[in-house]
Amino acid sequence: DLGLFLENKFSVARSVDWLVGVRFDGVNYGINDPENDFQELYDGHINPSSRFVPELTTSLNWRPAKGLSVQLSTARAVRTPDLEELFINHLSVGMDAYEYVGNPNLKPEVNYQTDVRIEKKWERVHAFADVFVSFLQDYITARVDTAIPRKFMPCKQPKFTKKFTNIDNAFKTGFEAGVNWQFAKHFIYDLSASYTYAQNKTWDEPLPEIPPFTAVTSLTYKTDKLDTRLNVRMASAQNRVSDRFDESATPGYTVFDWYFNYQVVRFMEVRASVTNIFNKNYVEHLSRPYKNMDAASLYYEPGVSFNVGVKFSF
Repeated sequence: DLGLFLENKFSVARSVDWLVGVRFDGVNYGINDPENDFQELYDGHINPSSRFVPELTTSLNWRPAKGLSVQLSTARAVRTPDLEELFINHLSVGMDAYEYVGNPNLKPEVNYQTDVRIEKKWERVHAFADVFVSFLQDYITARVDTAIPRKFMPCKQPKFTKKFTNIDNAFKTGFEAGVNWQFAKHFIYDLSASYTYAQNKTWDEPLPEIPPFTAVTSLTYKTDKLDTRLNVRMASAQNRVSDRFDESATPGYTVFDWYFNYQVVRFMEVRASVTNIFNKNYVEHLSRPYKNMDAASLYYEPGVSFNVGVKFSF
């Protein structure tokens, strides 16, 4: 992979900046000593052609008032397939029990995305919101291929293989927003939330491995020596899952964590934490169990945990 990146920033007006960037990549692939079954799967055509990949990004940043900024960004980004997606041969490279097989005929994934971000800073409050929409061509994912049986330990489940493939058309849209409030001298309150809606338009189903709506809030007390924080993470159920990826739905959860740092002397700091305070049974959607088959096999996160440590700085 040989690339060239160019970027320039223009001052259009006193309160408006325009940023333009271009990138060019030349990508070459090759494989040595391929397995016979991999060659047979593609009739010997396993060497992808060289690719020349152009990309473009541009953004306008407007500052209409003190502490307020509005940014509009748009880009054409390209992701070429990696070596696993092209050449892997019956290895469990995903976070599930499936064997995966590569596809040397994969096309580069193209993403046309536009973002609008608004950010405001006051003396003690900082707030932001970001909304995006993304149209994807030749999106790279994996699907269960019932024509390719499991190669190693064939008696074990799952008995089929996932094969990397392109999706002609897909899209994503979503938002991220947050606020940080410093009050009563030593207290800080944080709140943030994010959500992504993603749809495979070609197969008429959700895209796989998309996190659910998530919100995080925390209350911090901070002085020169003491820093302690109560943190709450909330996630909704994720029922928009891909059947062809054999993805499992996951339930929502709320988890409380507590963190404590105290600087005893300049070179020594005591740290303590209690995570999952109420011993909640919960699942992170992007964590995968060994058997990604049904709700009974979901990979649950650790229960209540206590941690104490001392940090020395020299």
